[in-house]
Amino acid sequence: MCASLETLVIAAYVFASTFRIARPGPVGKVSDEEIVALAVAQAITGTVSDRRFLGTIGRLLPGFFPDLPDQTQYNRRLRRLMPWITTVQLMLAELVAEGRVLLADGTLIACANYPGCASKSEFAGHASFGYCPSKSQFVWHAPRAAGRPQGRPRRL
Repeated sequence: MCASLETLVIAAYVFASTFRIARPGPVGKVSDEEIVALAVAQAITGTVSDRRFLGTIGRLLPGFFPDLPDQTQYNRRLRRLMPWITTVQLMLAELVAEGRVLLADGTLIACANYPGCASKSEFAGHASFGYCPSKSQFVWHAPRAAGRPQGRPRRL
């Protein structure tokens, strides 16, 4: 199974819901399990800024998190939930290490743009060749999967 952001966030929520997390104070609009899932999504997307992440998560995962905390609440709850977040991230890493989940990386690799590049390159049998208008250059696209035997690319 290839994992998307949605799949990993759902898995993080399910793993977090198996823990009994003691919470001081009244029950909030956003559960601790949702905060753990948000933290995993933030780590996966690589967004460092909490403010930027909370602003974009609604577009990345529409409908997943109807209520979001503000930045200060999110940061405070992240610090309190850090042991559970770490445990859930390790559980997700075990799924990937066991080979039950594959992570796909679609990084574009710039290449020489001379005639015949697509047929003479060693990427020819493993990747697709094309023009990327946003980069204004020719690129190879080789989906790589973490956890694959011999680290060989696999078409999705």
